[in-house]
Amino acid sequence: IRFRSLRVLYNSAITDGLIKKTDYPFDTFKVSKFKETTAKRSLTKEDIKRIMDCEVRTLTKYPKPFLQLAKDLFLFSYLSCGINLTDILHIRHADIVDGRLVINRQKTGKLLSFQLQPAALAIIDKYSQPNHTQQDYVFPVLKRSVHMTAQQQYGRVQRTNKRINRYLKLIGEHLHLPITLTTYVARHTFAPVLKRSGVNIAIISESLGHSDLSTTQIYLDLFENSQIDAAMRNLP
Repeated sequence: IRFRSLRVLYNSAITDGLIKKTDYPFDTFKVSKFKETTAKRSLTKEDIKRIMDCEVRTLTKYPKPFLQLAKDLFLFSYLSCGINLTDILHIRHADIVDGRLVINRQKTGKLLSFQLQPAALAIIDKYSQPNHTQQDYVFPVLKRSVHMTAQQQYGRVQRTNKRINRYLKLIGEHLHLPITLTTYVARHTFAPVLKRSGVNIAIISESLGHSDLSTTQIYLDLFENSQIDAAMRNLP
């Protein structure tokens, strides 16, 4: 990634006339030489069902509400186009219109719109406060009155991510899953499950959220929402 950033700087410097094209090192030195095969980070549909059925209250001696939240956020990501934790925690009630989630990704600003599955809507209802406003966050992590700046929100999300991953690891070990359970696993499981269900590869990709994230996003932008909604019915 750092070499790719350096390559961008070289290209900009050439465009600005600061260096000569003959000094460009990346014609012979290929950044692709660093590309490595990523270890498996996806689960099967059967594994997901085991996580859904797992009664997390039995995993610890004393009740831990955050353990249940970790499970719910993992499943919500899986059921919702594999969106990452940052996007999930920034969801406001105003972003849900007629059962459809319409948000802009925090990282790229890309618009994401899809019909929420019944199981995902049930998770939202579970955490919705009766007196909430449309601008309140859905999940009980970010608070409008406390996390007002982007820096405050970023810090809160990062700390929450670490805590959630600790609890997800506990769930994964309890279920003897083949890989360490993290929030990122939900993103990597979403696409393969749909593919194994016969969904066209043009709608989703194996590497959702990884090296081919931009390609996946292009495909999602090109297809009608109805096609994506129909494909996502293969998830539960």
